[in-house]
Amino acid sequence: MCVQQTVQGLGCQLTREEEEIQTLKADCNDSGCKIQSLQAETESLRALKRGLENSLSDAKHWHDIELQNLGSVIGKLEAELGDVRGDIEQQRRDYETLLGNKMRLELEIGTYHGILDGEESRYQPAMWSGSPAEGEIQSEPAPDGEVKSDPNSAAQPEEESNPPTSLQEEN
Repeated sequence: MCVQQTVQGLGCQLTREEEEIQTLKADCNDSGCKIQSLQAETESLRALKRGLENSLSDAKHWHDIELQNLGSVIGKLEAELGDVRGDIEQQRRDYETLLGNKMRLELEIGTYHGILDGEESRYQPAMWSGSPAEGEIQSEPAPDGEVKSDPNSAAQPEEESNPPTSLQEEN
Protein backbone atom coordinates (compact mmCIF):
# COMPACT_ATOMS: atom_id res chain seq x y z
CA MET A 1 0.00 0.00 0.00
CA CYS A 2 2.72 2.17 0.65
CA VAL A 3 3.82 1.91 -2.89
CA GLN A 4 0.39 2.59 -4.15
CA GLN A 5 0.07 5.63 -1.99
CA THR A 6 3.45 6.79 -3.15
CA VAL A 7 2.39 6.26 -6.77
CA GLN A 8 -0.84 8.09 -6.15
CA GLY A 9 1.01 10.90 -4.40
CA LEU A 10 3.44 11.08 -7.26
CA GLY A 11 0.56 11.10 -9.76
CA CYS A 12 -1.08 13.97 -7.95
CA GLN A 13 2.20 15.76 -7.74
CA LEU A 14 2.77 15.11 -11.45
CA THR A 15 -0.66 16.49 -12.28
CA ARG A 16 -0.03 19.60 -10.20
CA GLU A 17 3.35 20.09 -11.79
CA GLU A 18 1.86 19.63 -15.28
CA GLU A 19 -0.79 22.22 -14.44
CA GLU A 20 1.90 24.47 -13.13
CA ILE A 21 3.90 23.92 -16.33
CA GLN A 22 0.82 24.79 -18.39
CA THR A 23 0.31 27.92 -16.31
CA LEU A 24 3.96 28.85 -16.72
CA LYS A 25 3.75 28.19 -20.48
CA ALA A 26 0.68 30.45 -20.69
CA ASP A 27 2.47 33.11 -18.63
CA CYS A 28 5.51 32.72 -20.87
CA ASN A 29 3.37 33.10 -24.00
CA ASP A 30 1.68 36.17 -22.49
CA SER A 31 5.08 37.58 -21.54
CA GLY A 32 6.38 36.87 -25.06
CA CYS A 33 3.42 38.73 -26.54
CA LYS A 34 3.97 41.59 -24.13
CA ILE A 35 7.68 41.66 -25.01
CA GLN A 36 6.87 41.75 -28.73
CA SER A 37 4.31 44.49 -28.14
CA LEU A 38 6.78 46.48 -26.03
CA GLN A 39 9.52 45.98 -28.63
CA ALA A 40 7.19 47.25 -31.36
CA GLU A 41 6.22 50.20 -29.18
CA THR A 42 9.90 50.87 -28.40
CA GLU A 43 10.74 50.83 -32.10
CA SER A 44 7.82 53.13 -32.82
CA LEU A 45 8.98 55.52 -30.09
CA ARG A 46 12.53 55.42 -31.47
CA ALA A 47 11.22 56.30 -34.94
CA LEU A 48 9.12 59.10 -33.43
CA LYS A 49 12.18 60.34 -31.54
CA ARG A 50 14.27 60.34 -34.75
CA GLY A 51 11.49 62.23 -36.54
CA LEU A 52 11.25 64.79 -33.74
CA GLU A 53 15.04 65.19 -33.67
CA ASN A 54 15.03 65.77 -37.44
CA SER A 55 12.18 68.25 -37.07
CA LEU A 56 14.06 70.02 -34.29
CA SER A 57 17.20 70.14 -36.41
CA ASP A 58 15.23 71.56 -39.35
CA ALA A 59 13.52 74.07 -37.07
CA LYS A 60 16.89 75.19 -35.67
CA HIS A 61 18.26 75.52 -39.21
CA TRP A 62 15.29 77.62 -40.38
CA HIS A 63 15.41 79.62 -37.16
CA ASP A 64 19.07 80.45 -37.81
CA ILE A 65 18.25 81.47 -41.39
CA GLU A 66 15.37 83.67 -40.17
CA LEU A 67 17.65 85.27 -37.57
CA GLN A 68 20.17 86.08 -40.30
CA ASN A 69 17.42 87.52 -42.51
CA LEU A 70 16.00 89.56 -39.65
CA GLY A 71 19.49 90.74 -38.77
CA SER A 72 20.02 92.02 -42.30
CA VAL A 73 16.55 93.64 -42.29
CA ILE A 74 17.37 95.32 -38.97
CA GLY A 75 20.68 96.51 -40.40
CA LYS A 76 18.94 97.97 -43.46
CA LEU A 77 16.28 99.64 -41.31
CA GLU A 78 18.92 101.11 -39.01
CA ALA A 79 20.77 102.45 -42.05
CA GLU A 80 17.53 103.93 -43.40
CA LEU A 81 16.81 105.44 -39.98
CA GLY A 82 20.27 107.01 -39.99
CA ASP A 83 19.61 108.40 -43.47
CA VAL A 84 16.22 109.77 -42.39
CA ARG A 85 17.78 111.37 -39.33
CA GLY A 86 20.48 112.89 -41.54
CA ASP A 87 17.82 114.18 -43.95
CA ILE A 88 15.83 115.65 -41.07
CA GLU A 89 18.95 117.36 -39.73
CA GLN A 90 19.75 118.73 -43.21
CA GLN A 91 16.17 119.97 -43.59
CA ARG A 92 16.41 121.61 -40.17
CA ARG A 93 19.62 123.40 -41.20
CA ASP A 94 18.04 124.41 -44.53
CA TYR A 95 14.97 125.69 -42.68
CA GLU A 96 17.11 127.73 -40.30
CA THR A 97 19.06 129.14 -43.25
CA LEU A 98 15.86 130.03 -45.09
CA LEU A 99 14.37 131.54 -41.94
CA GLY A 100 17.50 133.65 -41.46
CA ASN A 101 17.35 134.75 -45.11
CA LYS A 102 13.66 135.59 -44.73
CA MET A 103 14.35 137.70 -41.65
CA ARG A 104 17.20 139.55 -43.39
CA LEU A 105 15.01 140.15 -46.44
CA GLU A 106 12.16 141.41 -44.26
CA LEU A 107 14.57 143.83 -42.58
CA GLU A 108 15.86 144.91 -45.98
CA ILE A 109 12.30 145.36 -47.27
CA GLY A 110 11.51 147.39 -44.16
CA THR A 111 14.56 149.53 -44.84
CA TYR A 112 13.45 150.09 -48.43
CA HIS A 113 9.92 150.91 -47.25
CA GLY A 114 11.41 153.49 -44.90
CA ILE A 115 13.48 154.97 -47.71
CA LEU A 116 10.50 155.00 -50.07
CA ASP A 117 8.27 156.56 -47.42
CA GLY A 118 10.94 159.22 -46.84
CA GLU A 119 11.24 159.90 -50.56
CA GLU A 120 7.46 160.03 -50.89
CA SER A 121 7.14 162.53 -48.07
CA ARG A 122 9.90 164.61 -49.61
CA TYR A 123 8.16 164.91 -52.95
CA GLN A 124 4.49 164.98 -51.95
CA PRO A 125 4.46 168.48 -50.37
CA ALA A 126 6.22 169.83 -53.46
CA MET A 127 3.53 168.40 -55.67
CA TRP A 128 0.72 169.99 -53.64
CA SER A 129 2.21 173.34 -52.73
CA GLY A 130 4.47 173.95 -55.65
CA SER A 131 7.30 174.92 -53.29
CA PRO A 132 10.22 172.65 -52.51
CA ALA A 133 10.03 170.72 -49.25
CA GLU A 134 12.75 170.91 -46.67
CA GLY A 135 15.65 168.66 -47.59
CA GLU A 136 14.53 168.53 -51.20
CA ILE A 137 16.97 169.32 -53.96
CA GLN A 138 16.35 172.73 -55.45
CA SER A 139 17.57 173.20 -58.93
CA GLU A 140 17.85 176.26 -61.08
CA PRO A 141 18.10 176.27 -64.81
CA ALA A 142 21.44 177.62 -65.99
CA PRO A 143 21.75 179.93 -68.97
CA ASP A 144 23.11 177.07 -71.07
CA GLY A 145 20.07 174.86 -70.18
CA GLU A 146 21.75 172.67 -67.57
CA VAL A 147 20.07 172.20 -64.24
CA LYS A 148 22.35 173.03 -61.31
CA SER A 149 21.70 171.96 -57.76
CA ASP A 150 21.57 174.42 -54.93
CA PRO A 151 24.56 173.84 -52.63
CA ASN A 152 22.38 174.68 -49.61
CA SER A 153 19.94 171.85 -50.30
CA ALA A 154 20.19 168.66 -48.25
CA ALA A 155 20.74 166.22 -51.08
CA GLN A 156 21.79 162.74 -50.14
CA PRO A 157 24.79 161.15 -51.83
CA GLU A 158 23.99 158.52 -54.44
CA GLU A 159 25.41 155.66 -52.30
CA GLU A 160 23.01 156.36 -49.43
CA SER A 161 19.94 156.29 -51.63
CA ASN A 162 20.90 152.76 -52.67
CA PRO A 163 21.52 150.82 -49.45
CA PRO A 164 23.52 147.61 -49.89
CA THR A 165 21.47 144.48 -50.37
CA SER A 166 22.06 141.33 -48.38
CA LEU A 167 23.75 139.78 -51.42
CA GLN A 168 26.17 142.70 -51.63
CA GLU A 169 26.86 142.43 -47.91
CA GLU A 170 27.69 138.73 -48.16
CA ASN A 171 30.05 139.25 -51.11
